[in-house]
Amino acid sequence: HPPAAVPAIKAAMMGGDEEPPEPPRNTTFNPLQIEPTEEERGDPTFNEEDEQCRRAMEAMGYSGYDYDEFQRKKRGEPRYPPGTERVRTMFGNDNWPYRALYVVLHLGVLVMLIATPTSVWHPGAEVMLAFFSMTAAILFFVLQGSDPGYVEAPIDHVPADNVMDEAVQDEIETGMYGPNSAAMQPIDASEGTVDMESGEEESMLEWDSFPPMRTIYCKAKEKYVAKFDHFCMFLNTPIGEKNHCLFWWFLLFETMSISEAIAILKTGFHWFYGDHSTDIVQAMIEVVILDLLLLMIGGLWIFHTFLAIVSLTTYEFMRADTVPYLKNTEDFDFPFSDTPVMNLRRFCCLAGFELLWKEWRPFEWKRPVKVNSRSEDWWRHPWNNKYYSCC
Repeated sequence: HPPAAVPAIKAAMMGGDEEPPEPPRNTTFNPLQIEPTEEERGDPTFNEEDEQCRRAMEAMGYSGYDYDEFQRKKRGEPRYPPGTERVRTMFGNDNWPYRALYVVLHLGVLVMLIATPTSVWHPGAEVMLAFFSMTAAILFFVLQGSDPGYVEAPIDHVPADNVMDEAVQDEIETGMYGPNSAAMQPIDASEGTVDMESGEEESMLEWDSFPPMRTIYCKAKEKYVAKFDHFCMFLNTPIGEKNHCLFWWFLLFETMSISEAIAILKTGFHWFYGDHSTDIVQAMIEVVILDLLLLMIGGLWIFHTFLAIVSLTTYEFMRADTVPYLKNTEDFDFPFSDTPVMNLRRFCCLAGFELLWKEWRPFEWKRPVKVNSRSEDWWRHPWNNKYYSCC
């Protein structure tokens, strides 16, 4: 008898009571073989096919978020439903709550100084504190709600997800700026033009698409900002090319005002000896609080001084790996930097004091295709050149 007939003959000899053998099980792992939970079965929004695709992507080392983003873009839906966008504002778009908060906080500090019995106001302290505080307040009211340098977008232009003022992780997870994406491919030198006005011939990167180079979409204001630095929640105002210098002066006078207040409080006690009564402890606590404020605001002032010297922005400093016009650059290349004197002239004069009598126009930024870190011209390349490297 043929081998296939043997099981049938045996079954006939035993009276046909034996059940047929079970088919062999598939022992190969398949991530698509999943069973939905009871909660998922009862959820009307649960899609078993989508869940299988997510599990498959996770099994291959990807994130299920990538699949959701792919389906969202395929359907043409916005990243966030209407009314749920992440807008980084504290009190909405009205200016008066921010100004009221500023006045209340500074009046509170002033009352604290006056009410501290151990404070000794040295000659001229009142004048210095009043000058610094009033100047900072004037700068705040001018800066708050000011025009950072808005750039009009073409008609029917839809901002891309990658330029929205959101967390860096969101941009990376969407895959729009992954290492294999088209936007992050190395730049061909043929895409640039030669700038003959500089001391050295450099192939300059052409950038004809919108938005212009260094112009970023601010989601909080839903507008493009030239040389976008960041959106300040405390000011409810974006900081850009037109008001960055004003923001720097505001930080400077706030730092000096807080420093003068600390100097007044420290006149009435010593940290390590003397009578540590209740009044002394109160003054110590107040000094610690103001020291923390000084560390934060003074640190911001120092950081923005550094940005002005090297012609950089906070946005570019934090997101160099995801900004399209910074591709093919290394950390601390400072591709938009000229000499320190020229950088400060652009920051303080062209986009600062001269705006008092001149109309602002966005600067046309350009950068070399490849930053020459081995240049012999150390004056034009003071940070990295043939002779030394500071970073």
